[in-house]
Amino acid sequence: WDKIESFNLNLGSLLDMLITKIQELDPKTLNLLSVGSCIGNTFSLANLKIFSGLDDLEIMSLLHQALHAGLIQKSSQQLVGPLNKRTSRSIAESLPPTTRKTSLTDDSDTSCESLYTFSAAHNPFHSFNFVHDRIHECLYNHMPSDQRISLHHRIGTLLKNTQNDQQKQTLFEVARHLNIGFPLITSLEGLSELVRINHTAGMEAFQTAAFSQSESFAESAFKALDEIHSKFDPSFEDPEMFDL
Repeated sequence: WDKIESFNLNLGSLLDMLITKIQELDPKTLNLLSVGSCIGNTFSLANLKIFSGLDDLEIMSLLHQALHAGLIQKSSQQLVGPLNKRTSRSIAESLPPTTRKTSLTDDSDTSCESLYTFSAAHNPFHSFNFVHDRIHECLYNHMPSDQRISLHHRIGTLLKNTQNDQQKQTLFEVARHLNIGFPLITSLEGLSELVRINHTAGMEAFQTAAFSQSESFAESAFKALDEIHSKFDPSFEDPEMFDL
């Protein structure tokens, strides 16, 4: 038990040190990591490119500081997202000012360029992950709530418009992001679609015995349905929902 307690104390001290390092990050790097934290614990270079509006070399230059500080690490997981130039351009134009494309200073070091060459030029879908959930949470909370909601809504919308019907995990991600972006879904069409997305995700989760996740999707479906009843049509019903 003494060894376990000592390990926990050392881990806590290490995490406190890493959180202190977050506060010392360049604001541009901090903003970029916050975007990554909204994508998830693991994020790809290509997805950062879409949602930050920055190019590959700029992203790697900014991430170099976080890699050096030990806040993130290169992941063995390969994330292939639904990316194309048209959606990248349209989303980048609508991002909050703090995450839009900015110019780099001229002091980017050569190590950034070599890291870019390895991660971006050879594999644009190379991914990174936060070294601990507390680091992820701290960076996630750095972004103002309204910007987080807006970014989750954009991520969910992009995934929804490009997802493969056979990709169950993508469906869960669509539901997760759109549920956080719920305050921005104000049309009858959007709310009806959210009901159906959560219904489908809930049924898929139930079939794989992920009962807690299924219940969460069901609650989100009924929340959207309540919004429809209160703002549009009190008699609106989605017959499929009665399977929940």
